[in-house]
Amino acid sequence: MGATNPKEAEAGTIRADFADSIDANAVHGSDSLENAEIEIAFFFQKRDSLKRLRVKIPFSKVTSTPKSFKYTKNFLTLECKLKKIDRDSVSLEGKIFGKISLECDRCAVDFLEKVDWSLKLTLYKTVVKDLKDLDIIEFINSDIDFETILDHVKLIHINYYITIVKM
Repeated sequence: MGATNPKEAEAGTIRADFADSIDANAVHGSDSLENAEIEIAFFFQKRDSLKRLRVKIPFSKVTSTPKSFKYTKNFLTLECKLKKIDRDSVSLEGKIFGKISLECDRCAVDFLEKVDWSLKLTLYKTVVKDLKDLDIIEFINSDIDFETILDHVKLIHINYYITIVKM
């Protein structure tokens, strides 16, 4: 994770690579479960939900050297490498694996479906005017949001899955 002050963090740690300052240090960690409970109560008001915390990385922090990331939400995990292509775009290569919740069209019962999808996407921080390919996600606010990637790819595959099932 790295030292709290990103200027003191070792190269290759989350804070050295992605933090802007001590206050915006990209990640929070605690040295014990007891301290974590105290710090969560202090930093997050009751109306906040840990489920709503999103993992975001500014485009400006992605370099031309591929960097590995892992993000898990519910039963799905995104493992990928991000690499800067140019000022406005980043390549993402990796996979999503785990289980997704689906509903049976006939009996309306929820079930978990095992997934293992390969990914090769281009992420843009601007609106793309000249589409060279369709495997893109646009992040207009200049932050790469891992939850959005997971949700976007899941929707594409679920629709594909449902189309195949209905045929």
